[in-house]
Amino acid sequence: MVLYLAFFLSGFPALLYQLIWQRSLFTIYGVNIESITVVVTAFMLGLGLGSLMGGAISKMKGVNPLAAFGLFELGIGAFGVTSPWLFELVSSYTLGASALQTFIITFALVLIPTLLMGATLPLLVAYLVRRFHNVGVSVGVLYFVNTLGAALVCFLAALWLFGTFGKSGTLHIAAAINVVVGGVALVAYWRTRARMPVSASTRAEAVHDRGRVGVPAATAMSFPLALIVIAVIGYISLSYEILWIRVYAFQLRGEASAFPLLLGAFLAGIAFGSWAANRYCRHVTDLSNRSHLKHLAYFVFLANGFAFLVIPAMAHACAAIPGASAVSLVFVGARAALLGATLPLVSHFAIRPDDKAGAGLSYLYLANIVGAAAGSLITGFILMDHWSLEEIGVFLAWVGFVLSAILLLTVHLKGAQRSLRLAGMAAAGVLVSVTAQPLFDQTYERLLFKRTFTPQTRFAAVVETKSGVVTVTDDGIVFGGGTYDGKINTNIVNDSNGIVRAYFASALHAAPKTVLMIGLSSGSWAQVIANNPAVAEMTIVEINPGYRKVLATHPDVASLPMNAKVKLVIDDGRRWLARNPQARFDMVIMNTTFPWRAQATNLFSIEFLELVRAHLNPGGIVFYNSLNTPEVQKTATIAFPYVMRIRNCIAASESPIHIDKARWVALLSNQKIDGVPVLPTAADEQTQQEIRKVLARAEARPQPAPDLALRQWDFETKESIVARTADRSHVTDDNMVTEWPTRESILARLKGLFGSVAADPLP
Repeated sequence: MVLYLAFFLSGFPALLYQLIWQRSLFTIYGVNIESITVVVTAFMLGLGLGSLMGGAISKMKGVNPLAAFGLFELGIGAFGVTSPWLFELVSSYTLGASALQTFIITFALVLIPTLLMGATLPLLVAYLVRRFHNVGVSVGVLYFVNTLGAALVCFLAALWLFGTFGKSGTLHIAAAINVVVGGVALVAYWRTRARMPVSASTRAEAVHDRGRVGVPAATAMSFPLALIVIAVIGYISLSYEILWIRVYAFQLRGEASAFPLLLGAFLAGIAFGSWAANRYCRHVTDLSNRSHLKHLAYFVFLANGFAFLVIPAMAHACAAIPGASAVSLVFVGARAALLGATLPLVSHFAIRPDDKAGAGLSYLYLANIVGAAAGSLITGFILMDHWSLEEIGVFLAWVGFVLSAILLLTVHLKGAQRSLRLAGMAAAGVLVSVTAQPLFDQTYERLLFKRTFTPQTRFAAVVETKSGVVTVTDDGIVFGGGTYDGKINTNIVNDSNGIVRAYFASALHAAPKTVLMIGLSSGSWAQVIANNPAVAEMTIVEINPGYRKVLATHPDVASLPMNAKVKLVIDDGRRWLARNPQARFDMVIMNTTFPWRAQATNLFSIEFLELVRAHLNPGGIVFYNSLNTPEVQKTATIAFPYVMRIRNCIAASESPIHIDKARWVALLSNQKIDGVPVLPTAADEQTQQEIRKVLARAEARPQPAPDLALRQWDFETKESIVARTADRSHVTDDNMVTEWPTRESILARLKGLFGSVAADPLP
């Protein structure tokens, strides 16, 4: 029991390290899909190689698996404590690395801890097989307790740990757990070393449950076939996880907690699937009977059929019932349970319960990791750039059905029986292909509008790429990843999207010849800035190429890509700045997204603002949307000596900021977009009155706003911002305070999880 508890707890730090290290590496190398793919792949391959190492160690004479497990846990904890220093040291030399170089660097950075993590399962399987003489039971119970621990800590990270302790505090908690687990394992080894389970090869027969059985001479499944099955299952599982995370994050509007919550549900499902497989394997001792593979084939078939239905179920639940976000997690967990039972089952039918069981498991685990890595590369990096959710879902279902058919072909069945069953599987594939379109139709509409969805609700455009999903409504409202991302409009008189803020940049800087814009969004801000006569060149850095495709859907912004001043770069904005230290700008403009979205810290933290500050020319200004978030506003006052709040935006500089109305009026009077004057010259009295209201905004002067009772348009001094936000934390890469608000209680988060998501306000 102590061993199970220790392996349960070891799942805590392993998952926390994965979340923290990936986050740290994304901060260094960017959160664009290329960086995410190489970082995740490096992690998985490290775990796979660690599995091989653990399997090899488990066969060594004189090496006790339990003692090795304890020492490895201590080693992981030691690396965890020193990892922030190591990552920071390496990052200072590798900021300009290519994708291949990033993979090599990341792989080298995490190789030692992932080797140790990956080795633990084969080691403990070898230990338990000596006790139970049943591979399925050993793998099932260990996979269950360890994965359940990882699932639990996902929920804790989302609801409490990150918000309370930040990255560094959570990392120290993980290291402390490693020390406790390693110490418990070593104490258990010391206390039981004289009565350790003897190896199966030295016993005439093994005691198992109520009867006595010998080690089987053969297994039902050949080992090469088992490797193929586990690799394909790994590919299917990781591919579905990618799809489910996209859909669930869209459903939660990109909230930071979406990934750990869904990952927790996914791992919990795998854990309970492993437990069910463990119970099944206790009663199946005739491992040479190939008829068991028939049941395995049916199981894989059903698991893939159910997995195909998860996304339609999530979408329809959103439109039909309250608390759909929690229901979606149940769907994911239930389907993951079916997929999670496969590894213990295949291990049971392909590995003999002898001294080489740990080594055999290590090869299967590596195959599973290789398949999962292929899912990240093929599905996440290639297919999602060319196929829709529907098309990928159909493809994965067919892959699963073909795998089931291959398993069925290995079973000795009568010709008619085999043909009938294979025909049934083929018919299921055809049924999936035929029903996919109606099942997946208006998926994103249901996920976004939830219970306000009607059959008439349909997006004017849906752009799916490997970098994310961008949707556009008929009236030009853009949603990125399920979150309001602006409305397409450049008309300053009929201002339906606050576009006056983009025009007002002209009142802040006399001659912004060089401009950097981070984030394209709807393209409206970019169109306004690019058509400023004072602007000579403008660089736009956008992480998702899907936004570029949105420009062609609306005449207000369609001409932006053809503007000779504009250079559009597809990259992570923070990474681009770090990789181009020589670049300098008169203005850096960001129509930033909601601070609670995943990875928003990368654009609001003090570290990022210091990076931006280093890229400003003398007198340069950074102008960005603070979303009226006190923590974001306070961070600006720490990073820059001169700060002003303009409506919900922040203007910050190393030089005093002056608003020049005359310059602004003159510039607006001369500015044109696509040949059309920004300010109508011949207009009715009502339009002229609206123009006067717009121009009068430059006459306002910064005032204290202690309660932030915002009017439609106002200004606030730095001194007022400092006083008003005195009790708030500023944003750092470590505390991620806007993504994981500490002021919210666990109960409030749970209430939000089970409640419906309100519509986004206009940022």
